[in-house]
Amino acid sequence: MSNHTIRAVTALAALSVALGLGACGTTTATNPVGAAASTAAGTAASTAPGSAAKATGQAASAQVADAWVKAVDTGMTGAFFVLKNTGSTPIHLLSASSPISPMMQMHETVMGTGGAMAMQEKPGGFTIPAGGSHEFKAGGDHVMFMGVSTAVKSGTTVTFTLAFEDGSTLPVTAEVRTFTGAKETYVPGATTGTNSMPGMTPTPGTSGTTASHG
Repeated sequence: MSNHTIRAVTALAALSVALGLGACGTTTATNPVGAAASTAAGTAASTAPGSAAKATGQAASAQVADAWVKAVDTGMTGAFFVLKNTGSTPIHLLSASSPISPMMQMHETVMGTGGAMAMQEKPGGFTIPAGGSHEFKAGGDHVMFMGVSTAVKSGTTVTFTLAFEDGSTLPVTAEVRTFTGAKETYVPGATTGTNSMPGMTPTPGTSGTTASHG
């Protein structure tokens, strides 16, 4: 083999090695980038806004079903739902809050004077036994929104938060429905202020007023 041929083969071999190293270098360089991108995406997903925090305490045993709120222009309205206790110990619902209402109360419906059903604040809220449930329904116990200043329209949703005796909380999203149903008498208390419920009319022989919120 001539010296010219040997030099040509040597040059080709060197070129092949260089090309091979270049290819490996490219592959090695892209892997860390892909891994970094994947890690960044995972981190972004885990910290994305709107990720729900896991409930703790009594709220962790609370399960809400079929939550809805009666459509109203302004004034007062009610939230209705079934609250189930999935735990092995009682849970005690004390209060509720919502961005649409400056004041909310736990209400029960009782027999008022003259045989009319009356709704009134229930001091201490509601206790649901282990494995039990409580229905907050139109014409019965409910969560009352007071001082609503913006129309709550059918077809939208309302958010409110249930607070339990141990300080734990449970956020609830409820659909808004148009409802015309049972009429009760609202018995004002010291904490009700001057908020009024739309459509209230005097009830003869009672100290309250009738309302069509539930």
